[in-house]
Amino acid sequence: MNNQVAAGQVRKHLRPRNEMAILLFDQILLNIRKFIIL
Repeated sequence: MNNQVAAGQVRKHLRPRNEMAILLFDQILLNIRKFIIL
């Protein structure tokens, strides 16, 4: 579920600005790391 939502957010922000998309990817990577740790 979370992956689909994240992908949707990335697609939305990917169009306006690449910088925002990069920031979102960084946040997603951090979230993935948290899930792996848990």
